[in-house]
Formats: sequence, structure tokens, C-alpha cells
Amino acid sequence: MVTIHTNNLNIMNNSTAPVPIGNTEFGFDNHNPDNIQSPDTINVVFVVDNSSSVSGFSDAMEKAFNDMKNNLKKSHVREQIFFSTVVFNHEIISQTGFQPIESVADVVFNCGGSTALYRSAKMAMNNALSYRTTLEDNGINCKTLFFIITDGEDTEGGAGEAYAAEVKKMIDGLMVEERNFGSFTSILFGVGSDTNSFETAQKLMGIQQLALLSSSPEDVRKMIAFISTSISSTAMGGPAVSTANF
Repeated sequence: MVTIHTNNLNIMNNSTAPVPIGNTEFGFDNHNPDNIQSPDTINVVFVVDNSSSVSGFSDAMEKAFNDMKNNLKKSHVREQIFFSTVVFNHEIISQTGFQPIESVADVVFNCGGSTALYRSAKMAMNNALSYRTTLEDNGINCKTLFFIITDGEDTEGGAGEAYAAEVKKMIDGLMVEERNFGSFTSILFGVGSDTNSFETAQKLMGIQQLALLSSSPEDVRKMIAFISTSISSTAMGGPAVSTANF
């Protein structure tokens, strides 16, 4: 069973190794915009929970995620698609900054630890909007799809809520400009039964949509299939996805 809730809303280096992160610094290997040939990009951000409690469905998610990525590599719009993947528990690891889909390696989940949800979202959102600005300054049209996948609440207390407020501020600032309405979408996928925590996280971060699903392999596959369809549709000229519809 999957239910959907909506929320109304009125850096670059050449390293390719994952970068473990503390509280204040982050490393992203974003692709040099001078080397982008397409006039348009679809920047897809994944912020994926890798804490201990995710272990029950991490294998299904890892396989579905990597299958999706490898299928998109064969798409006729693959030159437009860029992935940035952040996995987190109490640490944050940039699996990859924004890189062309064709050069993105398989993701690997090694579950353990607690849940720095808001801090991770803040780091990933900051990079997403910074890179978006860089591309636009280089004459490249950019659509951003921002996906958070988690099964529980943030465990960093007041410090975490401060990071959540920063995420909301960034999203609200972006959406002040009408031109961004069709080029930015954020969705929080809440996996499991912790509905209240997911609703709180959506509200605190200002995430546009909340999708609730079980941790069954079938629902995990449906979630990744929805994401894959969203990416393909956006790359073929549609607006950034506005409704999570399983």
C-alpha cells in the first residue's frame, strides 16, 4: 500500500572516490560544465538512508537502483541525465557528485549507524542548487529532481532541525521565482510505518511531496520504477515531476 501526501509551497573537484563527511565540510566531484555538450540537463539527486534499520530492504533497493541507472544509460536522452548520490547514516558519503549517467558506477549500501537525515539533505541540496546556478551561468538549462529515501526520523535533535530549516529556506528561495516552478521537484519517500516522522520531516524541510510506502521488495521496486519514469519523462521535455503516482 502506497499513499501520497503533498505539501504546498508558496563546488567542484576531480576526485571520484566517495568522500566521508563531518558536520561542516563536503566533497563533490561535479562534472565540469565546460565539458557539457547538451543545452539542457536533468540533474537527479538521491539522498539515501544507509542506517542500520534499512538493512531489511537495502538489497532490494540496491538492485533496483542499479538496474534503473544501467537502463537509463541506454536511453536516447542519456546525454542530458546527471546523477548525484549521497548515502548517509551518522556519516555522509558522496557516492558521486553530478556526473553524466554513463560514467556513474553502481551504488553499494553497507548499512549501519544512526540517521543524519537533515544534515545529509542540507549538504545535497546546497550542492544541487549551487551546481544548478553554475550551469545556468554557463547557458545550460537545468531541471532538478531531488529524491530523499529514508525509513526513520532524524537522530541529531536540535542540530538536525537547524539543518532542516536550511533546506526549507533553500527550497523556498528557489520557488520564489516563477520560472523555477516547472524545473524543480522534491520528493521524500518514507519507507515503513513511521508516518508521523515522515510528515514532520516533510514539513520541516519544505519538501514538496511525501510518498509513503512499505518496505516490501515490491514497493521498493515500484518506488524506483516511478523515479526512473520521472527522469525519462522530464528528459523528454516534460516538466519536473509534480505528482508521485504509483
